[in-house]
Amino acid sequence: MIKKLLQKYRDSDVIFKASVWFVVVTVINNAASLITQPFVNRILSVEEVGIYGVYLTWNSIFSIIATFNLCYGVLEVLITKNREDSERVVSSLSSLSTIIWLVFFALVFIFIMPISSLLGLKPIYIAVLALTIWGDATVSFWSVKKRFFYKYRQFSVLMVSVFVTKSALSVLLAYFFDDKILGRTLGMCIPPLCVAIVFFIMSLRRTGFVGITTYWKRAIKFNLPLIPHYLSSVLLASSDKVMIQHLVGESEVGLYSLAYTFSGLALIVFGALNSAYTPAAYELIRNKDYDELSKKTKPLIFIAIVFSILLMLMAPEGIYILGGKEYLSTLSIVPVLVLGIFFSSFYFIFSNVEFIYEKTSFVFPISMLGALLNIILNFIFIPLYGYGAAAYTTLVSYMLVALCHYLVTLMILKRNAYPMRFVCFSLVILIAATAVMPLIYELHFLIRYAIVLATVAAVALFLLRALKRR
Repeated sequence: MIKKLLQKYRDSDVIFKASVWFVVVTVINNAASLITQPFVNRILSVEEVGIYGVYLTWNSIFSIIATFNLCYGVLEVLITKNREDSERVVSSLSSLSTIIWLVFFALVFIFIMPISSLLGLKPIYIAVLALTIWGDATVSFWSVKKRFFYKYRQFSVLMVSVFVTKSALSVLLAYFFDDKILGRTLGMCIPPLCVAIVFFIMSLRRTGFVGITTYWKRAIKFNLPLIPHYLSSVLLASSDKVMIQHLVGESEVGLYSLAYTFSGLALIVFGALNSAYTPAAYELIRNKDYDELSKKTKPLIFIAIVFSILLMLMAPEGIYILGGKEYLSTLSIVPVLVLGIFFSSFYFIFSNVEFIYEKTSFVFPISMLGALLNIILNFIFIPLYGYGAAAYTTLVSYMLVALCHYLVTLMILKRNAYPMRFVCFSLVILIAATAVMPLIYELHFLIRYAIVLATVAAVALFLLRALKRR
């Protein structure tokens, strides 16, 4: 089977090879981060892990406001529609993003002390946060362009180098700095920031300042209405940590953050799959080739479901390796978190239709509905049942969001473009696995390992038969 897979890779076109490497790079990135987690989580206290989790939440929120998220949806759409002028698209949007970033953080630092008190973060953390946001956004402009033109070799070498360097540096600085959180944040900031400076200068040199404002109006017109959507999405994904901090305590944030970190391995794989899937999906949607879109969606769902189940099965070992015995109390919420993360990535399959047709008027209301539902449910259930309730409230919210985006897709296309029978069958299997997983955790670990091996063997057999049919 391995020989056939390798031969298929050699005989494949650049699109397939690029898709493989985009997935591999994402996995390597997060594998590097995962390898450093056991060291970092033992260097930092549970409370410091909680504070860092809150820092990441504010990073997600501020990055949207300070850059308008121009390195994501609108960039992909403009490159798709203006491939011959892609260099100017990147230069135009990255310069606009930088201007917005400068204005936003100039205002932040004017009122730094009250903002620092409000966020519960030291001013120095906010300074590092600002640099991190610009560095990550600028690198993203470059990486999105490489993905859309399938320049997988350049993309892979550089991104892996950045990922590995910042993971290693964050451990070293956290260990040697007296302020462990500052060391951790600086380690994650410095490598991408250095690369971003080089990319930004190179981009401006290639295009100059001629036509630098060409795409500003279109970008703002496209993305400004989406800012509330992006913020709502962050609130839906990350407000749990802030609410647990205020309703329960920082130690509980630390416990929840580590459980989410392990469950977030699913997000790593889903993100990698989506990165490989999105460029092709955009073209198929644009060309109205919905049958081929449906065919390409099935493998994506299949791999995501299988990985989710395997991740749930290995949760006891994963939690112990990442944090130690004191974090094993979070084990019961891991399957629910994995299922919630699946739905958080799953709905992007549908929202691709809204983006490529520029029918984004429903995006914000759906995201806001999910975020408000999540916040309301958290206020009700976290005080009653503790931090673990946040996993269930987030799951319910994401399920609603996914359903709403699917209904909007039906309204836009006037037809079903996805393999919904296969999707529903797969979801039933995943939900059933989530329900029985706490019982499996009570069994002897050898039985659980046998289930893992049986699952891997079944998937391998399925792939082998699929290759033979080809």
